[in-house]
Amino acid sequence: RTPQMTHHRCKEFLSAVNWAKQLNTIDNVNGVDFRNVVNTDDLHFMGHSFGGATCLEASRRVKPKSIVSHDPATDWMSDSGRCAMFPKERWEGGEVNYDGETGGLDYDDDTDGTSKLLIHDRDLLILSSEEWIDKNWGSSHVLREMSRRKKLGTASGKSKQVIIQAAHHNEFSDSCMMTPLWLARAVKVTGNRSPLDTAKEIHLRTFEFFEMMRDGK
Repeated sequence: RTPQMTHHRCKEFLSAVNWAKQLNTIDNVNGVDFRNVVNTDDLHFMGHSFGGATCLEASRRVKPKSIVSHDPATDWMSDSGRCAMFPKERWEGGEVNYDGETGGLDYDDDTDGTSKLLIHDRDLLILSSEEWIDKNWGSSHVLREMSRRKKLGTASGKSKQVIIQAAHHNEFSDSCMMTPLWLARAVKVTGNRSPLDTAKEIHLRTFEFFEMMRDGK
């Protein structure tokens, strides 16, 4: 997976967003009327893994009210996307430094002309599995430090990283629900914690964040 693939995924993602917005102007779609049903002013992005990186990247082009990213694979974001996700002023002076991950990073490179497009001008919820924290995948340690220092998202104080204890990366998808537990544990897709309990916590954390955004608390 490369930044070019992430760019392609962003185009697909934003095409779906635009289609959802257009539904609000259509009287009839296969017998269903969507006109004025979709609240296009209340837009939120959410994704997991590559999808988590995609929604972060896409948020620089179409601004949602908030972003929920589950174990985002930030390595696969574009250079300018990673510059926007990990600007120096958000992590410098802390206990963890950002090294650019797999391919390194040149903060002065603006090849695609998008270095000024921001991510942290929206509220963010980053949900991280304990597995990713242990392995520091997706620069989860840097995200944890940014969250600790209240350097995630806007100055509203709503943004944060939450670690789902005893959770594995794949438990954010429904694959663990469809795989026999004995097999999932044997191949280390899931651990000793019930994937159902993990899914319930992920749902609760996500729902609480969206409620907070809705209520403006």
